[in-house]
Amino acid sequence: MPCILSPDWKLHRIPDDKTEAAAAVAKLVKEPNIGWRLAGNLRQLCGVDAVGFDRTQRKEASGWMLLSFPRWLKHDASNTFFIVSSDLGQAFAKMPACGKRHKASACSRRY
Repeated sequence: MPCILSPDWKLHRIPDDKTEAAAAVAKLVKEPNIGWRLAGNLRQLCGVDAVGFDRTQRKEASGWMLLSFPRWLKHDASNTFFIVSSDLGQAFAKMPACGKRHKASACSRRY
């Protein structure tokens, strides 16, 4: 059962059955802030619709991502890892400050 993580950190479980998955995604895309383009991308993300010929799978769509493919950010001063569900600029802005001057390094590996 795939799970997707929304930009506001809500976890949505999508059934394995294609018909049930289509119904779950249809219910999800009725939210008012989801436009037609994002709705199509979410259907691809959940495996309901096929992706374009230039890739085999969609892993992210406007901050929504498969829970099995997160991106991580490491805070160098504290060695703390944060999951990133937005672009890296927004992620750096959300990181807690430790009072020291340092750089945070992006880490695309899965842990």
